[in-house]
Amino acid sequence: MSALSLATYEPYFSYIHGGNDNCNDKLIVIYDYSLEEFYQNNWKDELSFYKKNILHKVKYQQHPMIRNYKNIVKKSKIELVEMIEDHNVCYCILHTYKINILKRLWKKYRDNNYNNTIN
Repeated sequence: MSALSLATYEPYFSYIHGGNDNCNDKLIVIYDYSLEEFYQNNWKDELSFYKKNILHKVKYQQHPMIRNYKNIVKKSKIELVEMIEDHNVCYCILHTYKINILKRLWKKYRDNNYNNTIN
């Protein structure tokens, strides 16, 4: 497995990103960030600027596979991803969900152990 990165992404949309429609099921990396950029919150302004411009561009366009494409772009945020380069385009696989699973498991473990020590 390659190294994980912090990045913003969106579903590939040939109207915006060019190319053909056979990539519409992939996630394309918009920006990737170093830890320094993340901690200094440099990504917030870039993401806000990008979302505003992209929403204006797709105002009257419909994604071929995703009906709520505009909502996905509105809610985009920085995520933990594995980046894969294919023909000079960076696609990504999401890994943020793994952190959420780990947090739920830890909370369940903590709650069970806390309850057992009280009883």
